[in-house]
Amino acid sequence: MILLAGFAMAVTLLVLAVVINSAIATENLGTRSDIGSTSGAVTYQGAVERGALEAFRYANEVNGSDDHDELAANVTTAVEAVSALSARQQVTRGYVPNASVVDTVEGTAIRDDTGEFTGPNDDSNWTVANSVSGVREFSLYVDRWNSTSPHEFRVVASDPSTWYLNVSYDGSEYEVGVTDSGAYQSCYSGPSGNFWVNVSAGTVAGSPCPALDMGSLGSYDLAFENGSAVEEGRYSLVVNRSAASRYDTDPGEPRGETVLYSATVDLRYRGPDLSYRTSLRIAPGESDA
Repeated sequence: MILLAGFAMAVTLLVLAVVINSAIATENLGTRSDIGSTSGAVTYQGAVERGALEAFRYANEVNGSDDHDELAANVTTAVEAVSALSARQQVTRGYVPNASVVDTVEGTAIRDDTGEFTGPNDDSNWTVANSVSGVREFSLYVDRWNSTSPHEFRVVASDPSTWYLNVSYDGSEYEVGVTDSGAYQSCYSGPSGNFWVNVSAGTVAGSPCPALDMGSLGSYDLAFENGSAVEEGRYSLVVNRSAASRYDTDPGEPRGETVLYSATVDLRYRGPDLSYRTSLRIAPGESDA
């Protein structure tokens, strides 16, 4: 009962926060008599998208549930509240807006900020997640190299003949590059070990590297190879697979947490002179570029 009450309270607070913030946009939509139907639909879509994104982030980052259905309920209830508020404001003008969550995809947030890029059992070569077809908010920070390691660190999708990201250090310079179907592209070369590889944004040390795009790879197993080569660093990513059970909570180990990977919102806006419908995909950081 205590857990259920806590969940209900979290949902209530989330709905209040989202509705209050969304009301700023929807109030303008509902009180302006000079706004055209097309502009009204665009304004409504923006309000719903912002509200859904806020609810999505709250569910994943604040609610902290390890149950997919509870996380989805957070977003569904908040979007329903925004939709109801907009409908009350628009009905007097002859418009009927509606938004609802029609799908959510379970995911796993994986992160480690304790040093080496080794696995849950301190394995240097390990699988991060199996059968992945979507990754978002994927970034790595390399601070210091293991001076005793002659290897390069790799992020591998499926197998090295398909796609892999490599980070290497020859004692004087770091090299970051991507091999895609046998073709290699260099992304970064420099003496400093303090740099970010933002895979989702397609950048290394802030500079573009288009070869980091993983969107066309289909389904693959995501693995780290030679993780002990990085002595100090941190990484985080979200995959569209349920993989939290393979991780534990021991200090110094990678952590896996059940989250929502994405949500799909069906949006409709109907009136005397307009019938508009679209699908909104909520997946922050899926492509930061």
